[in-house]
Amino acid sequence: MEVFVHTRGTDVEIQDPDPSTSVRDFAGLAGYPDAHVFLEGQEEALAPEASLADAGVGERSNVHVGTCKKVTVSARYNQETRSYEVPSAATLESVYARAVSKGQGFGLGDSDQAQHTLQVQGATEQPDLSRHVGSFANDDCAAAFDLVMQDRFQG
Repeated sequence: MEVFVHTRGTDVEIQDPDPSTSVRDFAGLAGYPDAHVFLEGQEEALAPEASLADAGVGERSNVHVGTCKKVTVSARYNQETRSYEVPSAATLESVYARAVSKGQGFGLGDSDQAQHTLQVQGATEQPDLSRHVGSFANDDCAAAFDLVMQDRFQG
């Protein structure tokens, strides 16, 4: 079975574990023996003693392996900051959606939403919004982004 593995500070890796591998052993194979494993979109970590198959990990699943159960994400726009607590396996797309929304975010209109994206604070990286928040978490289980105009490549 092919599984897309997201971890802190790395690009997505493809692994081919046996479906009967325990979640705990899978975390060790990913290089994080004391980590939690999250299925993308899930709030809770997978049970360590369960097999990958029993835990719901299937062909081409996206999982996050890391030590943070929750990540405090801050999004900054026009000198204001909004913070959200999300699971490590939450996608940047879900954070972006909250940041631009009228309720929990900055209330950007449709045309502004189409022109903005998240950028790692203090860097120029505008990561793909399919990446997991936990991939950007620091040792304190926090990640910070700016809401900026998208880089546009013309050619």
